[in-house]
Amino acid sequence: KALVKLAPPELEMTEIPFKDLPLYSYDYDADFPPVAQEFKKAIASVQAVLFVTPEYNRSIPGGLKNAIDWASRPYGKNSFARKPTAVIGTSPGAIA
Repeated sequence: KALVKLAPPELEMTEIPFKDLPLYSYDYDADFPPVAQEFKKAIASVQAVLFVTPEYNRSIPGGLKNAIDWASRPYGKNSFARKPTAVIGTSPGAIA
C-alpha cells in the first residue's frame, strides 16, 4: 500500500492476486483451469510487473513460484514475455 501512496499519480498499479491458483503441473498445459486463464490474462494486460515479496529460506515463497510457473506456461505462451519486470524483497532477518 505504501508503493501506491508514493507512486506518481499517472502510474496505475494493479494488484493481481494468485492465492487461488492450484499447484502448477504440466498436465494442465493442454487445458488451463479458468482461474489460471484469468491470471494469465491479468498479467498480459499490464505494461510491467513488480513483484513485492517476503524472503523465506533465502528464496521467494512457494506461492509466488507457483504463480510464476502458471504465468510462464505453456511453452511459447509466457505472459511475461517482453514485459519489464522487477522484484522487491524483504526479510525480517539479517540477510535481506
